Amino acid sequence: MTTGRDSLTKAEAVIGATIETEVPTLADARSLLFRFQVMIRERR
Repeated sequence: MTTGRDSLTKAEAVIGATIETEVPTLADARSLLFRFQVMIRERR
């Protein structure tokens, strides 16, 4: 995996770093959305 990272362009490195940073936030958002959907479904 590190050999692939050694040949990244600056733009690719920035994109990779951004994705790695934001994945936990996306996971939290997915969890909140799932809980909201369950709440709505159970309301009926």
